[in-house]
Amino acid sequence: MLSQKKIPTPLKLEKIKEPLQIGEPRNPRFRGFSIFGGLFALLMRLLWTRLKRGSTPTDYAILVRSYFEKLGFLWIKVGQLLSLRRDFFTEEFCTELSRMQHQSIGFSPKIAVDRIEKELGAPISAVFSEFSETPFAAASIAQVHRGTLRSNGADVVVKVRRPGAETIFYYDLRAIRRLTWLLERLGALTFLRWKEALWELEEIMNEETDYRFEFSNLKRMRKVLKKHGIYVPDAYPEYCTSAILVIEMIPGLLMSDFVAAQEKAPDELAAWMVENNVDPQKVGRDLNTSFLRQLFEEEMFHGDVHPGNVILLRDSKIALIDFGTIGSPERELWRRYLYIVKAFASREFQKAGDLILSLCPELPLVNIDEVREDIVRSLRSWHMRTGIEQMSYHERSATKALTGVLDIMGESRMMVTWGFLRIDRTWATLDASLYHLIPDADYPKIFERYFKQRARRMYTETYNWENIGRAMVEVPETLGELRLFLEPQLRRSSRVYGSFTSKVTQSASLLLRAMSRLAFLFALHMMLTSYIQLKGEFELDNSITDFLHTTVTIYPDMDWPFWVISIWVAFYSWFVLRRMSNSIGSDDVRIPNNSTT
Repeated sequence: MLSQKKIPTPLKLEKIKEPLQIGEPRNPRFRGFSIFGGLFALLMRLLWTRLKRGSTPTDYAILVRSYFEKLGFLWIKVGQLLSLRRDFFTEEFCTELSRMQHQSIGFSPKIAVDRIEKELGAPISAVFSEFSETPFAAASIAQVHRGTLRSNGADVVVKVRRPGAETIFYYDLRAIRRLTWLLERLGALTFLRWKEALWELEEIMNEETDYRFEFSNLKRMRKVLKKHGIYVPDAYPEYCTSAILVIEMIPGLLMSDFVAAQEKAPDELAAWMVENNVDPQKVGRDLNTSFLRQLFEEEMFHGDVHPGNVILLRDSKIALIDFGTIGSPERELWRRYLYIVKAFASREFQKAGDLILSLCPELPLVNIDEVREDIVRSLRSWHMRTGIEQMSYHERSATKALTGVLDIMGESRMMVTWGFLRIDRTWATLDASLYHLIPDADYPKIFERYFKQRARRMYTETYNWENIGRAMVEVPETLGELRLFLEPQLRRSSRVYGSFTSKVTQSASLLLRAMSRLAFLFALHMMLTSYIQLKGEFELDNSITDFLHTTVTIYPDMDWPFWVISIWVAFYSWFVLRRMSNSIGSDDVRIPNNSTT
């Protein structure tokens, strides 16, 4: 439960908020007619808009956004996915689609109560001592009520799935499958990789319509974000099902209300921040750092950090809500994205360009060197803007850097994966809050500072007995895996390329032999360093002593068990590399003349 000390005083914003409307639930029976009839009308309106003079990409985007918002449900997600394709659509078009909002019309309180009682197998009064039948928030898929549990008196939020939502999602997905099938048959926009987009939508449908996914995400992220100093509401598993979710209510100020108050009630907001000791700069830094830690240390992140999911608490603390969308990139994508951001931090833009191009599943027949140089120039231009105080936040943001790169790639039809774009979308939603919290953010410095902190945390976490023991097991396995892949590759190459590969294998053998010798020297150097650290100095002439002191400084101070394990790993690496060198250099892979195998 959230400590009472962290609960801020309320900021009255009745004049800013609008009352929630209640409407009738949709009938999914004629969903297909609504979709394709509306699509035909949209195409006619787009054609008419194109025929008119003075039309802009924003005009087209407004029509598309209106169509998706009217349909709601899965089509909201379609619009949000299309808004990610800044590598193909114009920035104005994508920006307009990114403003797409879920349907904010609730459904009948009686339907909600009946749904809750059916799921819990008990009347509302038996579970809740208080329950507000009037919802205070709604979206296409669910609406939210306030309540108080009878068992422990805790104030909770009850999220109820909209009736018929799963059926409507099914019809929506079936219609989208048919549209993508038609687009593939017509060969239209195939570089957008419709199958991957369809897979993303299927995953979204499963996560959004079954609250057991969100419950699991919430429990995992509660443990992760606790280390970051960010609060996540607790859930009550005995009251959670696939259709309802009961979680702790967080009394604080939504970031969306903070943004609205900056424009409409700045004096009241300033007084509230003083009263509750809230420093926007600290909040922004902590929120940004937490996202970087989620992405690069936990390898899972809150995928929808828009201002409506961020809550401000007393003393500049933060809480996050709504864990329906959690990103977990594949290992290869995660590794490349990590190196890209590291290259941003160290201003190695040539390296960043190469890594970004490696994210493309397919490369078209274009001049790759020219595209790479354009990417490098774009990143250098972005880096120059980050140091100019007069530049706006959006001109200096990390999202702007990535948008510039995607624009260049889009001109050459070089499309990155949807997984990469999902991370990019999270940056964009985060910017909606950071723009108001740290408008003077210098992202190269932010990245540089973060990676220094990350290195310290990783060092602290690595040097413990559990991780050392795991490393002792994994190092031989990793080296064995390297040998497993390297040797067959060289043997197959020998059979195909004959005498040419003989030179390759000899070169590989020489390389591995050199590496083994370096490993042996490194192990000896570690032994010498450990002796100097643990026992004292050698009595040699001053030049040698000075040299040893210089080389010793590259190692951290460690106790003798750590030195023993490190030296063992170094000698084992030397042994494996030497065996690999002997194996690759043996006669059985020298096929060109004697054809032995």
